Amino acid sequence: MKKIILHKIALTGLFLMAFLTGLNAQTPGEKSFIIMGDTHFDWWEDHDSTWLAAQGDDYRQVTQEYVPNTRNNHDDFISEILAMSQKPELNVQGVIQLGDLMEGLAGRADLALNMARHATGGLRAPEFSVPWLITRGNHDQTGPGQAEAYMQVVPPFITNEIGKSVTSKFYTYTTGDVKIISIDCYDTGNLIPFLEQELTNTTAKFKIVATHMPIVPVSGRLWNIFEKDSLKRDELMNLIAKNNAIVLAGHLHKYSVLRRQTPYGPFIQIAVNSVIRDRNKNTPSAYTTTYGSNLVDMEPGFDPSGAYSRKRYLDFEAGFVSDFRMADMPGYAVLLLNSTTGMIKLQAYCGLGQKMSEEVLLTSYDLNVNKTGSGTVTKTPEAPNYLAGSTVTLKAEGDLGWKFEGWTGGLSGNQNPVSILMDGNKTVTALFTEIQGQFELRTEALGNGTLEVTPAGPYYAAGTTVTVKAHPKTGYKLESWTEGAAGKDTVITLTMNSHIKLTALFSKINTYKLKTGKAEHGTITVTPQGSEFYEFTNVKVSAVPETGWELLEWTGALNGKSLNETLYMNGNKEVKAIFKKTDGSVQTIKPAEDGYVRGGMMYADKLFGADTCLRVLEGTSDTYRCRSFIKFPMKDIKGNILSATLKLKVRPKSLTSGTQARADLYEASGDAWHESDLRWKASPIIGLTSLDSCTVIDSETVTGSWDVTALAIQEQKNDSTLSIALKDKSGSNVSVDFYSRETINSPELLIVTDNTSAVSESGGERPRNFALRQNYPNPFNPSSKITFSVPVAGHVKLKVFNILGNEVAVLVNGYKAAGSYTVEFNGAGLPSGVYFYRMEAGRFTDTRKLILAK
Repeated sequence: MKKIILHKIALTGLFLMAFLTGLNAQTPGEKSFIIMGDTHFDWWEDHDSTWLAAQGDDYRQVTQEYVPNTRNNHDDFISEILAMSQKPELNVQGVIQLGDLMEGLAGRADLALNMARHATGGLRAPEFSVPWLITRGNHDQTGPGQAEAYMQVVPPFITNEIGKSVTSKFYTYTTGDVKIISIDCYDTGNLIPFLEQELTNTTAKFKIVATHMPIVPVSGRLWNIFEKDSLKRDELMNLIAKNNAIVLAGHLHKYSVLRRQTPYGPFIQIAVNSVIRDRNKNTPSAYTTTYGSNLVDMEPGFDPSGAYSRKRYLDFEAGFVSDFRMADMPGYAVLLLNSTTGMIKLQAYCGLGQKMSEEVLLTSYDLNVNKTGSGTVTKTPEAPNYLAGSTVTLKAEGDLGWKFEGWTGGLSGNQNPVSILMDGNKTVTALFTEIQGQFELRTEALGNGTLEVTPAGPYYAAGTTVTVKAHPKTGYKLESWTEGAAGKDTVITLTMNSHIKLTALFSKINTYKLKTGKAEHGTITVTPQGSEFYEFTNVKVSAVPETGWELLEWTGALNGKSLNETLYMNGNKEVKAIFKKTDGSVQTIKPAEDGYVRGGMMYADKLFGADTCLRVLEGTSDTYRCRSFIKFPMKDIKGNILSATLKLKVRPKSLTSGTQARADLYEASGDAWHESDLRWKASPIIGLTSLDSCTVIDSETVTGSWDVTALAIQEQKNDSTLSIALKDKSGSNVSVDFYSRETINSPELLIVTDNTSAVSESGGERPRNFALRQNYPNPFNPSSKITFSVPVAGHVKLKVFNILGNEVAVLVNGYKAAGSYTVEFNGAGLPSGVYFYRMEAGRFTDTRKLILAK
């Protein structure tokens, strides 16, 4: 953002009276135009109320804003414009209205015609002696028949005003040495050609472009011509700047004055708002001279979801805006032009009662900067010339071995940096002298960090030893010394036998994300807590099994079997833990078939089953998409399945180093397919719901894993064959390769079982109902057994809570086959008291009380 303070004249009391008295004598060569923004003239009788009631917020605006505004303030507002136009000292040449003269939304063609006639009739009724010049706005053509009514009424009205035939929404009016060009900002195809013709083929001293929509945005709404086409917007803006024209705009219901730099000189835009809601509002509000993302914050109600892109847009524009002011200032303005002196001046009036709020000089002045000796002077903002009344900051910096002594010309003294008020053309000279008998150490810190110099300088006798310490801010590091030293040591020593420029570059420390996948029958803890860490951080990752379970192995960024592991965060990582029942067994199954398919006409019939890899890629078209299919036979599985995990080892090939991609696992319908005939156009149907996902990186040390417990239990009951599909969910056109069954690193299905069938409650029969039994013994110290029954396989949770409802233990959290089970709760680490245990299985829920008595 850039903040520019413009010269502002507060005209109050006797000073205001003296100023206005002085205006009675017309300045030679001076003429003016009155500028009006949107008015939204609106009579309730000009609406089809039934049609309008169905238009949502438009109904509210008409009934609560524009109709009352017109009824209460319009006639007095036009009367004040008439009085201003008759002041001889202003020499008014016309009134320029910048669109949305009427509210529109009549709802019927006949009512739209009435509205257009009433709106223009209200302007001519006071018998102005100066012409009205009207620009078309969006409301002037909104609603059934409104556009046709505008063309039927308004162009003939303008024709009568200026004595020149107007049949289009584009027209011009020339009076003396002023040419006014009114454009239709919504006809973007004809806009630039029309302007180029009219701006280049004229000898007028002053050229004014009247438009409804601004060309440079001046609010968080970003409404501007060619908003979505920056090249066309720049072409339009440069055309106007090259021809020294001034833009007048409305539409935003804001007052603003903006000066933007272009390759062809300054671009000046004035916006005016004439929607008078409060006739007694004579003081501007929300006044700002700061241009940038702050404009979005001032109007958060306008599409806050797009705030970031809008802020970025405005902050980019701020780099070119040298002068700016904006306010909620409903009223009108007078633009004064002096043919003799070239002076351009704007007087802004707020509310009714001829209350002038401020006067802005729009004349530009040159600032020439010279120097003696060796050094540079920077101007902020940087521009070839400046709007009268603006402030420019000058900063002098001597070259290495030279120092700044002071200013001459338009400035005096040695203040540096210094501000200069642009109230005329100025020439300033900066004086630099060479350092004698000492050596200079000039330091610069680039980025977020500081430099500590001992002893303090910057001038030293020959042979002095100087120590410089680099202090990065939190979250940053010293990247390197780029001038005067080398390496990455944060402390360096210099011997001053010459002038030295020392520059330190600080950079942000990278942060990496650590994702822990879901763990069946256990949890994963991370120390320090969090999911994002600075690079090179050592993070402790711990596996915490449920009671009766133990860690089988880690997958992902870890491959060991220790409960506690350490991860070195040099990239984004994902880890998962596989647990097994302490007295259970682990069975590993290799695939019977596996292969991948690729889409597109050229690949639809191609076989990839003999390749030594499985591949997933979710590209932007079927031509590049790859999906992998794997089939596992499960007929030899013994015991109840407690968990099932698919393991695939990554095969580095096409992932860029450090690149990540997410692969999702789905059920593949049907088990009849074979690797030898697996083709894209005949591949198994893939389920709609992802069963699990895994993020992999390009490293053959990484093993990806996916939980397939629910599907494995289901298939054990059905045909004992598990068919699954993998596809990449990143959509990044990056393939991920895994080893296939043709290699020694082939896929594995890891099955954890309880070694036996589920024990029934009565002689081996399957339970008929869900049941949660009372624990025994109760009260207990320190352990007690809890029995429960499930009639069908499914996911079961059994947890213990204290009397406050806080969870203190998880006894079961996983899939259980049909049967009865007994688990042990050990309360050795808990205080005496009343506890509750709750079972959840499908829609079944039951809670019982147990008492720990020590």
